[in-house]
Amino acid sequence: MTARDNPFATDRAERLLRFRSEWIGSSMSELTSRWEKLHRRAAITGRHGAGKSTLLDSWATHLGVQNQPVTRLFLNRDTRTLTPDQWHAIEDCHGKTILLDGEGHLSWKERRKVHQLSQNAAGLLVTRHKKGSLPILCHLNPDIEILHRCVRKLAPEEYPSLAPNFPRWWKQHRGNIRDILLECYDSITRCHMQ
Repeated sequence: MTARDNPFATDRAERLLRFRSEWIGSSMSELTSRWEKLHRRAAITGRHGAGKSTLLDSWATHLGVQNQPVTRLFLNRDTRTLTPDQWHAIEDCHGKTILLDGEGHLSWKERRKVHQLSQNAAGLLVTRHKKGSLPILCHLNPDIEILHRCVRKLAPEEYPSLAPNFPRWWKQHRGNIRDILLECYDSITRCHMQ
């Protein structure tokens, strides 16, 4: 099996696994209503691999359908600060919604600067692991059933052989669905090499 044929290839998983608000007991209209009540400035919180970036991607699509301009910014363990161009994008945010994935990687001073520079933005939605200064739009804390749903969607034919491993992988990866899907990828690759 080639990497691109693996049902757990990252690009395929990202394409097929869109955020489903019902998995967190909500709806997109309820989240949008809460967003409006929070004056369009909020955070999505949750542990690593809980689906924060996936929700942010869906939020960008949701805003795009409404013809609302979006500025997307991404930070992670390797990129912990914004570039000069990204700072300029925040300064030039009038009428745009800023979606900042990984806001918790910024220093306190940089987060404060983002909040100040984005005052003229149409909205500010960030992801972070823990509560910060912005009110929480939603906290993602997926359970193992969401993992089962994801794998059944991605590879229904492989599900029966993978499912017995889920409790062990869930514990090993502390519920990080992204990392568990990589375990599925490796498991399928090993299985097809034999």
